Amino acid sequence: MSNGVYTIPSFVAHLTQMMMAMPMAEHAALEAAAVIVETEARRVLGTHDYHWPPLAPSTIVSKATGDSPGLETGEMRDSIHHHVGHTGRAGEAEADIGTDNDKAIWFELGTIRQPPRSFLAEAAVRTEPQVVQTIGRAMTAFLSTGVVAPHPAAVAITRQII
Repeated sequence: MSNGVYTIPSFVAHLTQMMMAMPMAEHAALEAAAVIVETEARRVLGTHDYHWPPLAPSTIVSKATGDSPGLETGEMRDSIHHHVGHTGRAGEAEADIGTDNDKAIWFELGTIRQPPRSFLAEAAVRTEPQVVQTIGRAMTAFLSTGVVAPHPAAVAITRQII
């Protein structure tokens, strides 16, 4: 390309490069989105920000952290994680945010004795505008520049983990 004008062969080469880099761009955009949802799900535990049913007075008295729904030891919060990969139907890119902690699942869905207090699904719903904007900006930047850049939030979280 010279002066912003492609020849047909150079345009075909450019499109081929973009096609080859697209999975990396998708992965970077989904990684940034997953970090947003995961961070929110972790943040809300121990708060009343989602207006969950109140804890029973006996539960509050028995907890070292008092009236802090879902937060006692931090184990449940620390079990929240995400995975980004091409595991969807037909190899589509997807991000999964969740936990393998039984108590977190009971907290999310409720039990016979405990009402549901959704923090994972609710975090996804509440962060949807930010997630859509983040993915849109990441993909727009890639399509306009051809450069795959990780989202600053993903970089910051990665640095905390390392």
